[in-house]
Amino acid sequence: MFDATAEYVFNVRTPEGARQKIVMHWPNDEQWSERKRSYKLVTTQLGRGRSETEAVPATEIDLKIFDACKLNGAPKLDPEEAARVLDTLGRCDVRDVVIDGVTATVTLSVPGGDVTHTLRVPTAKQARLMREAATKLRQLPHNRIEVRLSLDPPAKLWGECDGTSNDYKEGVIPNLHKDTAIRAVIEELDNELASGLEETEDF
Repeated sequence: MFDATAEYVFNVRTPEGARQKIVMHWPNDEQWSERKRSYKLVTTQLGRGRSETEAVPATEIDLKIFDACKLNGAPKLDPEEAARVLDTLGRCDVRDVVIDGVTATVTLSVPGGDVTHTLRVPTAKQARLMREAATKLRQLPHNRIEVRLSLDPPAKLWGECDGTSNDYKEGVIPNLHKDTAIRAVIEELDNELASGLEETEDF
């Protein structure tokens, strides 16, 4: 069972090789949302149909969030170390997606074990509107496009699809996990659609 009120312990090695114990609490939804919005992807059009995409993390935001969540005299970290700790704490991997009629079941691997989400399958319109609301594109100079993502629209859609889970203490489900669950369902629907097209072409 995932517990958003628990304390999480990490062992971080210093550049000198010493191990330091870090204790911190789970960041709240607002902090995870700020982190997501601050992370950006920058795509540069190179010409002749080629492009290059660079992930640009906001490590100063990561450090601010880490400093706000650390407990018990945890040592200072540099921004890159703070980002690595938050990456580890925010790990949320999709283990399985099962769609049965209009109901989807998603199993996620998160710190502390696996959790299962059950929700109604979103419509194509809901999926499109969520993606549009969650993705902000900005044209930059020199043939570059900046993309930023938001956790809030996916979490809202999870709720609109009557998302539930019994694997969270006191029913507190982070938006970070809702985002992964609803996106996993939409990706599975996209894969089903593409698979059907491939079968038709083979025939």
